[in-house]
This record gives sequence, C-alpha cells and structure tokens, in this order.
Amino acid sequence: MSLSPTKPRPRGTLKAAVLRLVDVVGGVVRASELLGRGKSQVYRYTDDAEPDEITARQVLVLEAAARVPAVTEFLAAEQGFVLLPIASGGEDENLALDYVVIAQTAQGAFAGFARAIADDGQVDQVEAGALIADLDMVIGAALTARRHLKALLREAGR
Repeated sequence: MSLSPTKPRPRGTLKAAVLRLVDVVGGVVRASELLGRGKSQVYRYTDDAEPDEITARQVLVLEAAARVPAVTEFLAAEQGFVLLPIASGGEDENLALDYVVIAQTAQGAFAGFARAIADDGQVDQVEAGALIADLDMVIGAALTARRHLKALLREAGR
C-alpha cells in the first residue's frame, strides 16, 4: 500500500472531512503520532474505498490539535446545522457596551438583508459575504449571552 494519498477523495463525504482535518493538523505523520496509530491506518480513515472509520474520540484529539472543527462542521452540515464559535472568557467590564455594538450590528445586518432582497429578491455574493460575517458575530454573541444566562439559572437551582 502506498503511503502517499494520490487517490482523489470525493468532496462532501465524511472521509473528505477527515482528510481535511489530517491536512490541517500537519499531515498523516503528525496525525498518526497524535492518535497513536500507524500511517496506513490514518490513510484508511480518509479513503472512501476502505471500511475503517475514525472514532469520535480520535476526531476530538485531531480537532483539538488542529483548532479546526473540520469533521464536526461536516457532521453539523449533514444534519442541516451550522457550527459557530461561542466566545469564551470571563466577565468583561465592557460587556454591556459590547452588546450595544452587537445589537447595532444585528440591526444593520437585517436592514442590509432587507435592502438586498427588496430590489429583485436576490443577494449578491459581496452582500452575502458581509451579511454572513455580521450575522455570525451576532449569533455567536447571542449564544454567549444564552450560556451566561443558563449558568445563572443553574446557580440559582433552576
């Protein structure tokens, strides 16, 4: 068996997502070191012609090392979901001000979307890119606020 991945990998498959993750982590050699598996085994995880599947635990190890949730993003998309980061961090003295800015960004994003579709019902690629960036920030902030509020309720025993 050749240890160079010369076979084309179909896009949009779990094996393709694993291959992307292996590439991001630094290649097959690095992935095999992180997983404690042989290089041939790691190649099998990326090859649609092979029945071997990577485990969830192994995905966690590689995604943590890569700091890119390539497989998790693929799995979310397969189920019709979008994966967005939730800001971590403790208490921020400017949190209220941050949320004022985020509320203004949300207002601008929704107004921009409404203007974009008002003309012909279409959003062009430039508009879409800017709107997605703004909406991702707003959604991430909303999830952070939700996590904070849920923690307060847990502390209160609810």
